[in-house]
Amino acid sequence: MFFRVVISCVILVYWAAPARAQSCGPQSNFERVSGQIEECIKNGACMESQVKSYFDGLERYVKQMEQQCKGVNTKGYQDTITRLKKQHGNVPLVKAPANRTQPSNEILRSCPGIKSLYEDFWEFEKCFDQYDNNESCNLVTSPARLTSFFNRAKGQCPGVSFPDEEKRIKDYTARLDAINAKTWKSPRRELVKSLDTLQGDCISCVIDLIPLNTWDLGELDRHFATNKGYFSKRVYRVAEWQKRCVQTAGFSGREAKALALMKSFQGLEPQANKVAQCRKALDHTFERFIPAEIEDLMNLSRGEPVNGPNDYLLFIDQAKGALGLIDTVLSVQPGNKTMVALRKKAEEAIKKADARSIGPLYASDFHRKNIGKVFFSEQPIIPGKEDPKVLKTSFTANGTIYGIAYFSRALPIEIGHAKEEAEQHVYFKVLLDREKKPGRIAYDRKTKGSVGFGGGKLTGTDKGKAYFVFELYADPKSSKNVSSFHFARGLWTLPAGAHQLYISVQSNDYRVQNGMAFEEATAVFSVDASADRDSLKKRYYELADKWMGNVRMTKSGKRGKSILPALAKMAKEGYAPNEKVLRTVVTSDDWNVTLNIAGVPVYREVYIQNAYSVDEEKLICIMQSYRIRENFQGRGKYGPPFSDGTVPDETEILCKNVNK
Repeated sequence: MFFRVVISCVILVYWAAPARAQSCGPQSNFERVSGQIEECIKNGACMESQVKSYFDGLERYVKQMEQQCKGVNTKGYQDTITRLKKQHGNVPLVKAPANRTQPSNEILRSCPGIKSLYEDFWEFEKCFDQYDNNESCNLVTSPARLTSFFNRAKGQCPGVSFPDEEKRIKDYTARLDAINAKTWKSPRRELVKSLDTLQGDCISCVIDLIPLNTWDLGELDRHFATNKGYFSKRVYRVAEWQKRCVQTAGFSGREAKALALMKSFQGLEPQANKVAQCRKALDHTFERFIPAEIEDLMNLSRGEPVNGPNDYLLFIDQAKGALGLIDTVLSVQPGNKTMVALRKKAEEAIKKADARSIGPLYASDFHRKNIGKVFFSEQPIIPGKEDPKVLKTSFTANGTIYGIAYFSRALPIEIGHAKEEAEQHVYFKVLLDREKKPGRIAYDRKTKGSVGFGGGKLTGTDKGKAYFVFELYADPKSSKNVSSFHFARGLWTLPAGAHQLYISVQSNDYRVQNGMAFEEATAVFSVDASADRDSLKKRYYELADKWMGNVRMTKSGKRGKSILPALAKMAKEGYAPNEKVLRTVVTSDDWNVTLNIAGVPVYREVYIQNAYSVDEEKLICIMQSYRIRENFQGRGKYGPPFSDGTVPDETEILCKNVNK
């Protein structure tokens, strides 16, 4: 063994020694230049002219070795040259940015000017990447510029063909046109949009429920602990949350589909992670927060009223709110077992809340199903005993009409009202169906086109209920409300024939109470006023006597009769255009004199009341008050009287009672 090792060492020394001994100048030069080339290639700092010079030198040194260095095998040196040339050929002459088209060294050597074209190619590719990532395409070049660069390169490099570059220009131009026309289909862009939409939908569903500056589940639990009763204390928030979560429906399925598509693309993990973070927080919310709110709402719906019958409406809303929360969660997570079980309880809670409201709030189940509607009958309607078989929508002018209006909450709403306002809280108007308009429609004695009137004090049986029973048109003996007179008057002024009428029964309070505006119940019905007009007129006159027979003009003041002659001319002419004055009364006790700062009279005034007819029948007259003034002219004298305006106290009176 030892002998063999020694022999090997001797042989090795014997082989190497002659090489060193035979080394010559061309060998050293070859090694020096080849090292420079390797370093140049490694650092990517080789100029083409410099590299050519290097390789020419290496070829020259090999020839010199063959001539000057006897016994040297130059094959290894030739192999080194081949290796370095191959290595140099694989290094790009122009390094393209990441994910951009790399021009070949061959085309760059053939036509160096083509570099400008590729720089514009990279701008197009950047724009396309932005589009694919659902971003704005900020293109700083144009197809025309591509063509310009291409034509210039062809001019500088005659005889060089550019098939790849020419095809790329056409493809990029067509793609840009399609993007601008919104016809380019990009699967990646659609996936990015889908991920963005998923994240936006998820965030909209968690707004206000969790702090958006953290997705930490422990932090969420602390947040939930301090926000108990978020829905149960403010049930209206359920509807607000439902609206925000509408777009989140089917979230789990859409997320799974998006994640499956991600396998075909790279670089979308950040967007997917954002979706996953939000979804995890939303799932945690559904599991740890929402069930407790649902239970609270259902428990509250079983409570006892504290503020009156309208509390039953709140109980119904609370039970429906619980169901709303459940359905919202199920729209996002259809298979949520907890919500499926709670849904049955919520449905039962709604049924119980509805049943408890009948009697204290609603007249009947018929009422509850017909909120916002008005029904009529020829006989007074008893709440809770409504018989659909006797309800009608067609009547005659010689019959009777009684009605009931159904609301969702009890009337009156006395919060914010003066005590006296609470008594007169229902207003109803009747008008021709073709003249439906918002707001109050007053009786128009000139056009005779519509009937409009207010009326109907709430009776003791109606207070605190969500319905209003009223008399619309009764005979004089049984009439208990002035509405019968107003309706008879309207029918009499309308032309003979059948008329389709529209009725609106509403709260007389146009202000908002507790976040809810006044309610309205409506209906369309018809009255045939074509037969027996004399009987209709007789009823109208008798109802006028019943409801207006006690109205009288204001009594004259202490000196009213002595002042009146001075105003006789004005009283005769009247103060309302085209109206005939039937009587004038001076309601002031005496002239009221106004003095200036020096105690000198400026003017004096009195109040008068005129009565004048307003209809052709001279059945109804109007009483209107005016302020009459005379300016002081000096030496104890006053000028002629003149009207200084009306007083807003117009009142109707039977014309036959004007002089009583």
